[in-house]
Amino acid sequence: MKQKYSVKSIVLKYSWLFGAAGILSYVLSKLVIMGSELITDAINAIMDGNTIDIGSLAYRTMWIILVSMILTFVKTIMGESFSIKVQRDCKNITVESLEKIHYGFFEKNAGTVINKLTSDISDMGTLLSEILPDILQYTVSIITISVALIKMNWLIFAGIIVTFPIVIFSSEIIAKRINELAKKRRGKYDELADIALDNIEGIEVAKAYGIEEILDRRVTLKADEILKNEYSRNRYQALANGLVQAIKWVPSIICSLIVLMLVLKNVITVGELMAFLVLFGKISSPLSELPFRVIDAREMMISVKRIEALIATPKEASGSYTGNESESVKNLIEMKNVSFTYAGDDKKSDAGRILKSIDISIKKGERIAIVGPSGAGKSTLFKLLCGFERVSGGDYYLCGQLFSAWDINAARSLISYVPQDSFLFPETILENVVYGSKDMDLNKAEKACKSAGIYQKICELPDKFDTEVGERGVKLSGGERQRISIARALYKNAPLILLDEPTSSLDEETEKIISKTLSESDERAVIIIAHRLSTIKNVDRIYCLNQGEIVEVGSHEELIKQNGLYAALYGKEGHN
Repeated sequence: MKQKYSVKSIVLKYSWLFGAAGILSYVLSKLVIMGSELITDAINAIMDGNTIDIGSLAYRTMWIILVSMILTFVKTIMGESFSIKVQRDCKNITVESLEKIHYGFFEKNAGTVINKLTSDISDMGTLLSEILPDILQYTVSIITISVALIKMNWLIFAGIIVTFPIVIFSSEIIAKRINELAKKRRGKYDELADIALDNIEGIEVAKAYGIEEILDRRVTLKADEILKNEYSRNRYQALANGLVQAIKWVPSIICSLIVLMLVLKNVITVGELMAFLVLFGKISSPLSELPFRVIDAREMMISVKRIEALIATPKEASGSYTGNESESVKNLIEMKNVSFTYAGDDKKSDAGRILKSIDISIKKGERIAIVGPSGAGKSTLFKLLCGFERVSGGDYYLCGQLFSAWDINAARSLISYVPQDSFLFPETILENVVYGSKDMDLNKAEKACKSAGIYQKICELPDKFDTEVGERGVKLSGGERQRISIARALYKNAPLILLDEPTSSLDEETEKIISKTLSESDERAVIIIAHRLSTIKNVDRIYCLNQGEIVEVGSHEELIKQNGLYAALYGKEGHN
C-alpha cells in the first residue's frame, strides 16, 4: 500500500507559514536598521552643533518599537503554527502508518517503534519549534544587517568575514563527528528499549527463575555503551561551545578596532560608530550561534529520517473487495493446497516451509478444531486466516473470494479473534468488551458477558462494568481476562470466531457454558486451536497437524478409531 504523505510533503504543505515568518524577520531587521539610522543622524547633528527635535525623535522611535513588538508577536504565532501543524500531521501519519504496517514488523521491532514514537518525535518537535525558526531568523538577520554594514563601510564587514569561514570549516568537521555519534546513540537507545521491553514482559519468568541479575546485566552493559558514546559526544559538543565563544569575541574585537581606526581617520562619523555598535550587537549572536544551530538541525534530522523510515515501512497488502455479495456463499473458509514460508527462508525447500499442502473447507455453523503437537503450525495457520501473514503458495478464500482481493479491514470485520494470551486495554470492562465495535450497547455487552461466563463476577465488583481493569488487565485473573476476551468476540458477532486455546485458564463449569454458547448459532462458524483435547470431543471436524501438514481429518470418534497421531495425543492426556 503506497504511503500518501511524508514528512517532506507536510513541511511543504505549511511552508507558507514558515515563509511568512521569514518575511517578518526581514521586516524586523529593517526596523532595527531604521532605528540605528535615527541614532546616527541624531548624534551627527549634535556633533555638528545643530539642535534636534527630541520629541520627534522619541515619537519615531516609539513607533518603531511598537511596530516591532506587534510584528514579533505575529512572527512568533506564524512560527509556532507552522511547528504545531507539522508536528500534528507527522504524528497522525506515523500512527496511521503503524496501523497499516505488516504484523511481523512489530514482532521484531517493538522497542524500536516505542523509541521512535517517543524520543524521535520529541526531537522532531524541537527541530520544528526551536531550531528551524532560529536558523531562519539568524540567517535573515545576518544577511539584512550585513548589507547595512557594507553600505556603511565595507572594511567593517571584512572584519566579520575574515574569521567566519574558519569557524564554518571547523564546525563542519565537528558536526560530522557529532552526527556519527548521534546515530550510534539512537541505535543503542533502540537496543536498550528492546531489552527493557523484554525485561518488563518477562518479569514473572525472571522472578520465578531468579535471573533478575542476568537481565539487569544486559541493561547495565547497554547503558555503559550509551554512556561511553555520550562521553565522546560531549567532548565534541564542548569543543563546539568553545568555538561559539570564539566567534562572539574575535570578530567583535577585530571589527571594533577597524571602526575606531575609521573614526580617527574621519572615514566614518561618531554617529555611524554608534550605529555600528547597535547593529553589530544584533548580528554577533546570530553569527556565533548559526553554525551550531545547523549542527543541531543535522543531528535532529536523524530523528526525522528515522520517522520517515517508519512511515515508509511496507504496509499490509489490501484489495478493494468489501464482501457485499458474500452472504449467500456456501463456504466461509476454503484453503486449497496452501503453503507458507516466512520471508527470507528458502521457499523452494520443504525444510523451510511452516505449512505445506493445507486443504480446509469450513461452512457456516460448523465447529472445527485444529490440533497437533507443539510447532505443528497451528498458530501460523491462524495468522493466515486473520491475514497477519499471507500464503506463500496455493489459494485462500474467505466467503468465496480470494483473500488477497479483500479490503483487509472488511475481511477482518468478518472475524472475531481470541488469542491465547488475552490482551485487555487499560480501560473499563465495558470499553474492553465493546472495543472494535461502533456502538456501546450495555444490554448487548451484558448478554455477551453472560455467554462468556463472566457476568456474575462483574456484578460482584463495586463498579461493575465501569471497573478499570488496569494495564494489560492486571487487576483481573488470567481466567477473567480470557472470559472478557471471549465476550468481546461474542459482542462483535462476526460470522467466524477464531479461538486460540480458549479454555486454558478456565474452570470446568465456565468451559461448559462457553462451549454451549458457541454451539447455539447455526450461522456462526467456530475454529478452535485446542491443546486440551477433552474440550473438542463434540466438534464437527478435527484437523490434526504435524510438521506443517494435515495428517488426519475427522470427528473425535473417527480419529480415535484410526489410532494415529490424534489418538496418541489424546492418550497422553490420560483419557480412557
